[in-house]
Amino acid sequence: MCAQADGVVLGVNGDPAASPALRFAVREAQRRSLPLTLVRSWQVSPLYEAALLMTRGELERAAVQTLQAATDAVAKLAPELRTVSRLAQGRTDDVLIEASRRATLLVLGRRGGRSPWLGPVIAHVSAGAHCPVIVVPDEAPVPSHQAPLNEVVVGVDGSEVSSRAVAFALEQASQWGSTLIAVLAVEPSLGGYLPDTQVLAAIRECGQRLLSEALAGYRENYPDVVVHENVSLDAPHVALRHFALDAALLVLGTHGRNALTRVFLGSVSSSLLRDAPCPVAVIPRTQL
Repeated sequence: MCAQADGVVLGVNGDPAASPALRFAVREAQRRSLPLTLVRSWQVSPLYEAALLMTRGELERAAVQTLQAATDAVAKLAPELRTVSRLAQGRTDDVLIEASRRATLLVLGRRGGRSPWLGPVIAHVSAGAHCPVIVVPDEAPVPSHQAPLNEVVVGVDGSEVSSRAVAFALEQASQWGSTLIAVLAVEPSLGGYLPDTQVLAAIRECGQRLLSEALAGYRENYPDVVVHENVSLDAPHVALRHFALDAALLVLGTHGRNALTRVFLGSVSSSLLRDAPCPVAVIPRTQL
């Protein structure tokens, strides 16, 4: 994967000093020998002006302070890391999607634990970005630069989209020294009736063949990565969340950046971005 000019980009929000997303972005920039670009957006809302809650100048100063706090936090964690701070006026999702054009990787934080709602910024950016997006939940533990990492899990369905996810997951596992867990979920759909043993065996055999074919041609490029293949008869989001319980990263594909996917992600991606216990990487179909 070619490095882009801005390297690893972090969307700055909340309390950056305590952010697992910030620590994750720092670690990735270090591992990839790339610069880290901190991006903070701000926008004037008529509601602020009308209610006199915050003036335009106060909004901008608050954004500057948050960006400076993130810059200071990075300097303490990794003083040798080349860091760029960028303040932009506009909608947060639009600013981050534009920033993704020059990025190798875009990192976002997910606040609030297992929320029933996927925040609009995360949803829009994950669906519309021009580079891989990694969403890091606030509760996710982030190892240090030197620490070994747990497994990388990738969802596989045999499509072109999941092929890109497989390639990214193998690259990450190789960089991190991790095992790759490849999961293909084939939920039997027989009107609520449990298939008999022979049917289940046939489903598993077909799924195993599809999974092996999806991995062929990629795993040979990473002989250092141990790959475990798993065929599950659970629903995809259930199976992937199960395998992600102790993972360092869950990798998913998405289907592009047309008008629909910029608003809606697939149900599996949306569900896992809401409540996966580990960081989730969303890989776009194309990277322009």
